[in-house]
Amino acid sequence: MKILLSSLLLTLTIFSNQLHDNYHARALQVEMRRLEQQRYSWSLFWQDIQNTCNQIGGYCEDLSDLAIAPLRSLYNDCNPYKNTTSKVRLGSDLCSSENFFLAQRRAKVRSNLLKNFDIQLSDHQNLRIAICGSGGGYRAMIYTLGTLIGAKSIGLLDCSTYVAGLSGSTWTIGAWLAEGMSLGKLKQQLSKEVASDEEGQGSIKLITNHKEIEKIANNALTRLIFKQPLSIVAIWGALVANSVLADLAGQRQSYNLSMQKQTLTYGLYPLPIYTAVEPLDHLDPDKPEYRWFEFSPYEIGSAAQGAFVPTWAFGRKYINGKAKGYAGVDGVQFEPEMPCSDQLGIFGSAFEVDFCEFLSNMQEKLDDKPFLKKILENLSAVVQGDVRLMPGEVRNLTYKIDGHPQADQKLTTLIDAGLCFNLPLPPLLRPERAIDVIFVVDSSASVKGACELAKAEEFARENGLKFPKIDYHEIDNQTMSVFVGEDQNTPTVVYLPRINNLQDPAIKSDEILQGFDPEKCIAHSVCNTFNFGYSAGQFEQLCRLGQRNIELNLLKIKQVLQAVWQRKYQSS
Repeated sequence: MKILLSSLLLTLTIFSNQLHDNYHARALQVEMRRLEQQRYSWSLFWQDIQNTCNQIGGYCEDLSDLAIAPLRSLYNDCNPYKNTTSKVRLGSDLCSSENFFLAQRRAKVRSNLLKNFDIQLSDHQNLRIAICGSGGGYRAMIYTLGTLIGAKSIGLLDCSTYVAGLSGSTWTIGAWLAEGMSLGKLKQQLSKEVASDEEGQGSIKLITNHKEIEKIANNALTRLIFKQPLSIVAIWGALVANSVLADLAGQRQSYNLSMQKQTLTYGLYPLPIYTAVEPLDHLDPDKPEYRWFEFSPYEIGSAAQGAFVPTWAFGRKYINGKAKGYAGVDGVQFEPEMPCSDQLGIFGSAFEVDFCEFLSNMQEKLDDKPFLKKILENLSAVVQGDVRLMPGEVRNLTYKIDGHPQADQKLTTLIDAGLCFNLPLPPLLRPERAIDVIFVVDSSASVKGACELAKAEEFARENGLKFPKIDYHEIDNQTMSVFVGEDQNTPTVVYLPRINNLQDPAIKSDEILQGFDPEKCIAHSVCNTFNFGYSAGQFEQLCRLGQRNIELNLLKIKQVLQAVWQRKYQSS
């Protein structure tokens, strides 16, 4: 129990103190180049962490499964699916829950298309619209929020079937749909949570609430007693959830993604799709390969892998496609759903932290707590060299499935999808979803030449996915560009980069946006990806830019939707 106590106290200490202001913020791909060169020092550290986890989880082997059963039952008591088995669904078809949602959402979309864009669909006709938000930390979170507010004001959001996010944009979408709050209320909440002084700049909000800290520790202990992979990226996810899910009060660390099913009842909101990627060849930086994973309130998995599980059953151990149960007081039970905080951390994990520097900083703050300081000193003695936080690991869904290429792989590494490219288009390009129009909202650090869209187009070509040919000439100088596919099965792509058209009379007369240059803000001010503090004025400026770039293109958007409708149903 000494190991258990030390682990819990260490967790409490880490979560209740601030991240160091000088964390290195290079992309994870740089880390992967370095990792192979310093593999030995990293392996020493990680081996020690894993040994600690194995010793705690190892009580099952040492004392038999029944010995730890009461502890499992205690920490699994609130899990509504603890006695429900689950299986891996193989194939590329949409799950029954998503199909049921689509039927409900179609009725809402049809009435709103008529109301807002003068498009009248028959009962058997359909026009599927998706909004796609990019990555980019708090910049993407705030700009995506503004875009959704603008889309709502012109009626586009109510006509959309899907809204997909990556990295920072997932934080906006996740917070919005956690309780189905109004976007206006979400704006007030997030503005408060990311508030800094007038200069902007800052660290992510600290966790000071003792009840929240206790829940974080409980999450970590639950993973240990069910032998789940324990990743330090959960620290980051807890901090993100603490800020962006603030409206959930005491549920920020216990909220689950599957709970968003309640928000989607009756098709009142578009279906959210969150994304991450698995690096398949991450130790060879010259040949990066990634497998995309998608997360929705209904199901989690990978179309490329051809494997999905219910969202409430993600994180379980699967052997030959069946979930493995564990001994509990009242019989076999299954571990709880992975908390949404962990997933928010994975979605937006394009960062790295010098862990030695982190531990040193924490020790300096614990002069009045000698026992906790001693724990950190002991861990510091184990950590050697330049060690940084690494991405999360989950159990492989296809482990031991006969004939599957990844059947021998026990774990799957998941990282920020922006490290592949910064637009979550792959889930939206699946032919099973049959999306007609995709609005691509790009708030990436660089939109010059629409470089992230170019990567997405290349991905589509390499994987045989329908995608229109993109003309990149002057694309980064227009607030909206439209690209139509060669046939009706190819989605129309509408590209909306985060630029400020200062020549537009409406922008010139906007007191908030006058003189606002997003490029300068990214290069020299608060809009860089790794800043987590915005003053009220800075927040309003960036959010309003996203809103106005949608609203000022209302007539063009109406023309695009009518053209797609006519081509699909009236061309013959």
